[in-house]
Amino acid sequence: MKAEYIQIIGIIGIAYFSTLLYSFLRILPRKYAILISDDFLIDNSKYESLGKIRWCDISEIQRFKKNNIELTLNKTVFKTKKRNLLKRFLTFMHNWNYKKNILISSALIDCNLEELFETISVAYEKTDSNKKTTHNTV
Repeated sequence: MKAEYIQIIGIIGIAYFSTLLYSFLRILPRKYAILISDDFLIDNSKYESLGKIRWCDISEIQRFKKNNIELTLNKTVFKTKKRNLLKRFLTFMHNWNYKKNILISSALIDCNLEELFETISVAYEKTDSNKKTTHNTV
C-alpha cells in the first residue's frame, strides 16, 4: 500500500477511536442505562442513544444477533429528535440501518440480555394491547 493510504486510514482510525472514547466517557456518570415505564422507554445505554422513546413510536422488537435488541421505530421519531453530527456518525458506525432501527447492545448493560428483552417485550405488548382494546371500544 502507498504511504498516503496508510496515513488516511490512520487519521480515520484516530478520529473514530477518539470519538468512541469520548462517547464512553460521557456515559460513565449515568446511573441507569435503560428505564422502562408504562408510557415510554428511556435508552441511555450509549452516548448516541435517542433517549425517551414512546411505546407508540415502536413498531417491532426483536433480537438481533447474539448481543443486541433491535427496536424498529416510526420514521417520525428520527425527524423529531435533534442529534449532532458526532451522534449521527456513531449511530451510523454501529448500525447501518440507522434510519429505521436502533440497537440496544449488551456491552454496557449490567443485566442479562434475555431478561431485558423479555421485560421490554412484555411492557411493549402490554401497552400495545391497551391501544388495541381502547381502539376497539371507541
